[in-house]
Amino acid sequence: MPQVNPHFMITPDQAWDWASFKSQGGPTYAGSAGWKRYTDFLISKMPEFGAVDLDYVEIPYDHYIVDDWPDRRTHIYDSGMALEKLISDGTPVPVVASYGMTSGFTPAEGITAPMVYYDPTHPPDNAQIAGKILVCQTVQYPDPPYTSSFLDNFTLTDYEWRSPGKWAPLFTPPHTSATTSYHSRWVWSQLNAFAAIGIKGHAAGMVVVYDLSPGAAFGLAQRSVYTPDGKAGLGAVYVNCPTLTLDRVNGAKVLVDAKAGKAATLTLSAHFERNTGKAIIAYLPGKNYGTPRDEQVLLATHTDAMSLIEENGGLGLLGIMSYFNHIPKTARPRTLIFYFDCRHFMPGAEAAWPQFDYYTIHPERLKTIVATLGMEHMGGRQTVEAGPGGNNYVYSSELPENGGVITSLMDVYNNNIWLVEAIAKAATDHHWPRVDVKAGNVEPGLNGGFQGSVKS
Repeated sequence: MPQVNPHFMITPDQAWDWASFKSQGGPTYAGSAGWKRYTDFLISKMPEFGAVDLDYVEIPYDHYIVDDWPDRRTHIYDSGMALEKLISDGTPVPVVASYGMTSGFTPAEGITAPMVYYDPTHPPDNAQIAGKILVCQTVQYPDPPYTSSFLDNFTLTDYEWRSPGKWAPLFTPPHTSATTSYHSRWVWSQLNAFAAIGIKGHAAGMVVVYDLSPGAAFGLAQRSVYTPDGKAGLGAVYVNCPTLTLDRVNGAKVLVDAKAGKAATLTLSAHFERNTGKAIIAYLPGKNYGTPRDEQVLLATHTDAMSLIEENGGLGLLGIMSYFNHIPKTARPRTLIFYFDCRHFMPGAEAAWPQFDYYTIHPERLKTIVATLGMEHMGGRQTVEAGPGGNNYVYSSELPENGGVITSLMDVYNNNIWLVEAIAKAATDHHWPRVDVKAGNVEPGLNGGFQGSVKS
């Protein structure tokens, strides 16, 4: 296909209507009411766009639930509706940002215990942690030189091609006044390590103070697995170590109190529920579908998460399905497979549930696949921290091409120059404002440096 036919595209109104519908259902954790509403919509649209032979994999798991959506008052102490509360040395914390997923729960009256501060330079031993509320503060970036893993996760790296515009320097963590994406990842990625410390030390509960503005931290839920070995899966036994997270403003006094060994009362209303998610497979047949000559291209996304755009790849796959359905089957050289997975925000993500992977169950169906593509995270605006102390969480005022929208990151894993050039041409021809194409650590990028990969 040498170019995009605009007449085959879904309309802006369709895209808006689909996104609006999705937004009204809230989080879409696998098996939840919001997820069922979303996936029922996806399934209902597929026949209209030519999909056939839908197949499914049912995936049971223990779903950790805090019923805090859509009412923000569930995080506010004085609301009378708070599900997440902390009283530090007799003083209520005005706003609790979020909680540790799978961390457990407390009685309605909460748990009261002395706090112990986790100083990474002189960490408390397990005996000092046992029975107390462990208070942890996320650490700052390490000094350079950085490891390849750090560069890959927390900096802009080299590339095969990227769109014109203003970009932060390569290989150094960008300031949160330009983008919060990298620093936020650095902060929330520390939660699992803190959880392991609390579990090993038999803490009564835990508080993690994020180095984030109130707006950035509010509602931030990170995949975390509160088991003795940090591994999830069907039948995993979770350790009850109820965990709250705070932003840097609401957490400041708590840190002081914890260092002084003051007492706190921590409340987290949550529960586990056995739910069943479902992976969905659909086919848009090519001209040789159902014959030994058929070649297939696999398009995959996940349907589960907590936000407006994290899991909207399902809508993107519908758009692709609609587009190619305008082309007669006899003119479609390959079959398109659409894989809507639901394991991404189950505890431990996809790797913890390999037995439910469609192609683990049906390995023989891999033989006809000649290419794969993953898609997610469409249409986000970039956020920044501004104002005194960086404590105002706002949208970037930059133009889209200069970083006002979240970058369209594209991995070309086999470093196929034809594909890189095709992406560059498509981005240029259709005025995509912010595109970064990488091949991963298979060869240096255009500037001779390390190339990272897309982070989901």
